[in-house]
Amino acid sequence: PTVASFTYAVGFSETVANVTANDFVLTGTNGVTAEVTSVTGSGGSYVVTVAGIQGSGTLSLGLAPGSDIADLAGNLATLTPATRDVTGVAPVLPVITAYSVDTGVQGDGITADPTPTLSGIGLAGATVTVAYATALGLQTATATVAANGTWSVDVPALADGAYSFTASLTANGSVVTSQPLALTIDTTADAG
Repeated sequence: PTVASFTYAVGFSETVANVTANDFVLTGTNGVTAEVTSVTGSGGSYVVTVAGIQGSGTLSLGLAPGSDIADLAGNLATLTPATRDVTGVAPVLPVITAYSVDTGVQGDGITADPTPTLSGIGLAGATVTVAYATALGLQTATATVAANGTWSVDVPALADGAYSFTASLTANGSVVTSQPLALTIDTTADAG
């Protein structure tokens, strides 16, 4: 199937630290290219989001040379590359694909980071506007979608509480809006 983005589930045999998007590398066949746009998770379980897919072939995800992912004793991690067949399609509608940092339980929609970075996909060259409500009213942050269809927005410091984020852009003369992303900021949560 054609995809604009997808995720890899990455598991390590024990708790590791220093996990960022720069620790992973994608290797493509038949000229297919993509990039790692975000990594969420904690402990030994992570979700790696891949977007900006161009071409058709296979993509293998492995650890980048010089990766500093390590267990609590300082031993560097290893990872068996995971391969997926893909055919890229240029994204048009905006989608929020991830947020960072995903502290605590991976994928639970709760983070201890009061300044999350939201990332996603959308129409290349368009301006994405991320909207969310705070005690001060409706707030927005904007970013330009890169040529490969990816974007990211740094959200200013937020107070603890529940938030709903949407991304919108103009495509073919109409404003299109993403599904909402629910995210709770809890700076007292266990970040382990």
